[in-house]
Amino acid sequence: MRAAVAALMIGSAAAWSSTYPLPDHHSRSSVVKTETTCMRARAVSSSSSSIHGSASIPMTSYSLGSGGGARAHSVGRQDRRSFAKWKAELQFYLAQDLNINWNKPAAAGNFGAVYYGSVKGGESVVVKCPVLEEFSLKLFDTERAVNIKLTTSAGNLESVPWAKMLGEVNVPESISFPKNLARIGIVWRKEGDGSTLEDYLSGGKDPYRALGITESGRQALRPDLSKNVMGQMLIALIQMQDKGIMHRDIKPSNTLVVPGDREHPLKIIDFGSSCDWNDPLKKGLGDATCDPMYAPPEKTLQFLGPGKFDVYSVGMMGIRVLFPSLTRGGVTQNWPGGYFQEFAEETLPKYSWNFRQWIKDTAERKELGKLAEECAQASEDPSVAPLLDLICKLIEKNTFSRPTAQQAVAQLGPEWAARANIEIKIKKDAEAAQKREDEARRQEAAKRAEAERRERDAAELEENKRRKQAEDAALQASKAEEQRLLNLIGSRDSKVGGGEENW
Repeated sequence: MRAAVAALMIGSAAAWSSTYPLPDHHSRSSVVKTETTCMRARAVSSSSSSIHGSASIPMTSYSLGSGGGARAHSVGRQDRRSFAKWKAELQFYLAQDLNINWNKPAAAGNFGAVYYGSVKGGESVVVKCPVLEEFSLKLFDTERAVNIKLTTSAGNLESVPWAKMLGEVNVPESISFPKNLARIGIVWRKEGDGSTLEDYLSGGKDPYRALGITESGRQALRPDLSKNVMGQMLIALIQMQDKGIMHRDIKPSNTLVVPGDREHPLKIIDFGSSCDWNDPLKKGLGDATCDPMYAPPEKTLQFLGPGKFDVYSVGMMGIRVLFPSLTRGGVTQNWPGGYFQEFAEETLPKYSWNFRQWIKDTAERKELGKLAEECAQASEDPSVAPLLDLICKLIEKNTFSRPTAQQAVAQLGPEWAARANIEIKIKKDAEAAQKREDEARRQEAAKRAEAERRERDAAELEENKRRKQAEDAALQASKAEEQRLLNLIGSRDSKVGGGEENW
């Protein structure tokens, strides 16, 4: 654990859109807190601190609003490099820079609030501000650091499989603002209308059209949609895990649907529960919330294969998409039609995660209606068998038997493996281009610094020369004055001596 507690900021609101409910696991007190308990952050000051401008880098304190003390955040050498790069690429906004009604969040949850608005004269944005509560602040600190890392690693890529961060905003005390929120937030580009995959699965919207998928005939199941969703999510995991990012809360309500982005119509959001595995301190490891409907049995990241946590969640998403009758549960397990919650939290563990046996048994239970029909098709349709085989592997209880994201994509088929390789190459090329650009900027900065140093040295040399000339001139003048005085004294003594002789 860290010797000095990093003080933290905003928790994330559960969703971007006000059109869908906050995640069930928050409302029914089934939040799973992983690895360790939340460390107590120490308040070190009660003064507000603006992040606007260079004085705030590397952002050592935050304005937490009325009644909230500023909390210190220790910044290591690696963090300072990240912040320096962030300063060059991301924006620092004041509340006045954004067209937002700060008194009325579009959505609110246990960990924060979400606002919709726009940059004055610019693009639409989404802003998350925190609840002034310790655990929420710790979740925010992780989300902020992870978003910085993902955004800067993407270089100049316009389309990425996660929401793209634009910067941060500070809300001054002069602006009316909810008292339970911190006066700082993360700013993202608003993409799509804010609808998540859960919104599409819950009805009213066509996920096939949104994702550009041609539906292959009328079926009880949705194998094409399930395969597409899992493929996109697994490729996103590969790119995230390449940077050491483990999300730990992958699910449909944390997956934004952006029909206008043909490259990445699914975008992962809400990184408050994530962990940076590449960080020496495993940033975020001890603080997370995970939805029990999508979290793996181990509930924690395993040191041998930490990425398999999210792989399991993708498998559960694949089931959720594949079976239309496995609808999301509500606040209670008795919610009408909420079969998925019961399936994920009770039935699957009872079957020891033997998914195929559950399909076989459910197909025989005619009283379940459409769900029984869907399971019957899953049992009898040979075209669905490869997809079921993969899902069974993704939700293996034994983490050692569970494939990695790379292995899972390869099992989806050659087209998905090729797409993954292409995206990885594009990402690597973008990173390489970004590194070249950074190196060019570094060299240019070094040249400017060297030129400035030479200019300073030349000016200093000239100043020393001028000072030396002035000193020499002053010395010569002093010697001349001394000689004049000596001559004057000698002349006077001579006159005095001659007078005595005459007398």
